[in-house]
Amino acid sequence: MAATTITRTEQVLAAVQSNHRATTDLEIERLLLAVQWADLNPGEEPDPDAEWATHELPLAGQGAPTIDESAAAEFALAVGMKHESGLRYLGDALELCYRLPRIWARVMSGEVPVWKARRIAEATKLLSMDAAAAVDQHLAVVAKRCSWAELARQVDRARAEFDPEEAERRRLVEAEQRCVRVEY
Repeated sequence: MAATTITRTEQVLAAVQSNHRATTDLEIERLLLAVQWADLNPGEEPDPDAEWATHELPLAGQGAPTIDESAAAEFALAVGMKHESGLRYLGDALELCYRLPRIWARVMSGEVPVWKARRIAEATKLLSMDAAAAVDQHLAVVAKRCSWAELARQVDRARAEFDPEEAERRRLVEAEQRCVRVEY
């Protein structure tokens, strides 16, 4: 009976591993398809003489392409997301592909989970191109295992190095919001 249990356990683990690989592959493919969708539906400046026009949506940071607003909504609908979630997903995909190419490559190879890469992308969208490149360089090797605190440190470091005025402004806002309350 012990041999049968081990075989079943091994079979279950093999099935779970296969399922995990398939899920990972599908997540990677959906991220890639999001970039392809955005590339096929670029945002364009609206014609001021046109009676009706869609607008371009900048969903990722500086240097990443924009997407046509109606195409973004169509993508969200196609993948079963709310509008805002679909926009965020497209923005994360564009941020990774165009501004964080090292991390993108690790995601495409399955080394970094899509959810973790999206968290990094979300944190870098407001950074300059140089600051995002610095974060990409520092986190690409450790992205799979880095903590959220390390991600925040790298983003703050890059912001301080490449946009010191914004870093100081954020520091002052955070200091102003910091307080201690004593309730009794």
